[in-house]
Amino acid sequence: MDAEQFYSQFNGLDAQIEKLSDTLKQAKEKIGILEKNLGAKRVVEKVLRGLKTTPKQNDPGKYSAAYHFVREIMEGDIKGADEPSLYKTCPTCHEERAVVMSYEQTEDGPSYDEWVKTSFCLVSC
Repeated sequence: MDAEQFYSQFNGLDAQIEKLSDTLKQAKEKIGILEKNLGAKRVVEKVLRGLKTTPKQNDPGKYSAAYHFVREIMEGDIKGADEPSLYKTCPTCHEERAVVMSYEQTEDGPSYDEWVKTSFCLVSC
């Protein structure tokens, strides 16, 4: 086999490699989107489980985040509720979504405890 015959076997190989590279790039982008969606679903699952189990905790928020629906957001404080009572409009789908809060102890000391409350909406759109 001479050199020309050898190289003719690889004719179009560059185009095939480029096409495969594009396919790989698209697959990686899809995987990134799926991983992001999975992460969001895991957060939603954690919050929903927390909404279910928090009322059964002896000291909610002390050992893991406690979750409540929000009744009211005031300057410097968030008031919890046992059922959805405060709603905000989702900027994406424009539907009303219940506002939820997490409540967790971040510092546990003999003379000083620190607790953090955070409010947010669970958006599924």
